[in-house]
Amino acid sequence: NNSIIIKNEKFLNFYNIINGNLFFQLNIEDLLSQNSKLVNALIINKKLHLFMDNGKIIIIKKDFSIEEVINVKIKDIIQVYSYQSKIFINTEKGITYIY
Repeated sequence: NNSIIIKNEKFLNFYNIINGNLFFQLNIEDLLSQNSKLVNALIINKKLHLFMDNGKIIIIKKDFSIEEVINVKIKDIIQVYSYQSKIFINTEKGITYIY
């Protein structure tokens, strides 16, 4: 709740909301396509899960190391949210997946 995450072609940049300073940069050049977009970030089991519009999820540990990259094989994701311990993924086609 205290940072903004920005994805560009090669990096995920983590900025402090209060002072605007970059406090961490993570190279994702080999993990994601340049055109992918960050849809949402959720904390699950004390790990940061970054959901991309192309169906990839990057799981980041507290030390900012990447634990895993998962491809859920869902394309055109427009919204990801959590409700009652379930994850809801909405697509441009109006399909909602529940995990």
